[in-house]
Amino acid sequence: MGSSRYQFLALVTVGGLISYVAKMLIPPLLPILQDEFAITNFQAGLLMTGYMGAYALAQIPSGLLGEKFGRRRVMAIGMAGSAVTSLLVAFSQSYVHILLLRMLFGVFSGNYYTPATSILAQRFSAKERGMAQGILMMGVPAGTALAPLLALPVSEQWGWRMSFLLVSLAGIAVSILFYILTEEKKEPTHMRDQMVWSSHIFTIGICSFFTGATVFGFLTFFPKFLLSKGLEPETAAFLFSMLAISGLVAVPACGRLSDILGRFKVLLILFTVLLLSLMGFLLVPPRFFPVLVIPTGAVLSGYVPPLMAFVADLSPVRARGFWIGYLNTMAFVGAAFGSAMAGLILDHYTYSELIQFFVVLVLVALIIYLAKVRTIPRTVLTSN
Repeated sequence: MGSSRYQFLALVTVGGLISYVAKMLIPPLLPILQDEFAITNFQAGLLMTGYMGAYALAQIPSGLLGEKFGRRRVMAIGMAGSAVTSLLVAFSQSYVHILLLRMLFGVFSGNYYTPATSILAQRFSAKERGMAQGILMMGVPAGTALAPLLALPVSEQWGWRMSFLLVSLAGIAVSILFYILTEEKKEPTHMRDQMVWSSHIFTIGICSFFTGATVFGFLTFFPKFLLSKGLEPETAAFLFSMLAISGLVAVPACGRLSDILGRFKVLLILFTVLLLSLMGFLLVPPRFFPVLVIPTGAVLSGYVPPLMAFVADLSPVRARGFWIGYLNTMAFVGAAFGSAMAGLILDHYTYSELIQFFVVLVLVALIIYLAKVRTIPRTVLTSN
C-alpha cells in the first residue's frame, strides 16, 4: 500500500507538471502572439480566461464523476484530452482557433486535480495530507518555471508552435503510463451522498475566488509587467522562472507546516505575505525585484496545499469530491475573472492601477477569512 500510494503521487505530480507547462506557455509567448494575431491586451487575457473558465466549470462534475465512475478513469481521460488539445494548438491558424482550443484544454485538464486530491485524502491520513498535497502541487510552480525556459528558446529557434507540440507529446506519454501503472481503490458512493452542506467550505471558496483572481491575473501579465519596467526579455524570463522556483520549494514546506501548525495559521500568514509582496511591486524600484520575487513566488504557490488539505479535513468523507471540486471551481472562476480584468485594466490604465486592483482583492479575501473561517469549531477540524 505504501509503495503504491507514493507511485501514484509521483505519477500525478509529473502529470501536473506537464499540464502546468502547457497552461503557462501563454504568458511568455503573449508578445509573439499579440504581434502575429494583432490582438489587444484584453484578447490576450482571454487566452487564459477561456482556459480558466472552462477549467472551473469542469471541477464539480469531475469530482462527482470520479466518485461515481472511478477517479483514475476520469483523470486518465483528462490527461490524454488535455495533451491532444495542446497538440492541436500547434496547428491552429487564428486567434479564435487558439481561444477555442484553450477552452477545450481547460475542460480536459479540469478532470485532473479534483479526483487526484480526493485520492490523496483517501490514501494519506490527516497528519500526512498537507505534505502529500504539497508534493502534488510541486508540479504547479515547476511547470510555471519551465514554461518560459522552454517557450522562449524554442520559439526563437523553431517558432512558438513547437513548444505546444513538445509538451503535448510528453503529456500523451505520461497519460499512458499513468493508466497502466496505477490502480483504482474503489470507494462505493452515490451522488446523493455527496450533497452535504458546509458553510465553512463555502466561505473558504469565496476567499478562493479573490485569491485565484489575484494569482492568475498577476501571473498572466507578470512578464509584460517586467518588460514595462525596462528589464531585458532574458531578465524578465529569469525572474518569472524564479517566481516559480521559489514556489517549488514552498509548496511541500507550506503543506508540511500546515500539518504541524494548523491550516488556519499557515494560510493567514501566507495571505498576509501575499498582500505585502504585491504592495512591494508598487513601492520598490525594479533593481529590487529579484529579491521581491522570492517571497511572492513562495506564497503564490505555497497557499494551495494547506488550502486543499483544509477542505479535505473539513469535508465529510463521501462529499470530498464535491467540495474539492467546489473549491477549485471558485478559484478558477476567480482566475478567469482576474485574467480578463487584468487585460481590460491594462488596455485603459497602467500596471500601477493593476497591482492596486490585486491588493484590494487580497485584502477582501483576508478580511473574509479572518471574520468567518477563524470561527470553525475544533470538533469540525478533527472529525475527518
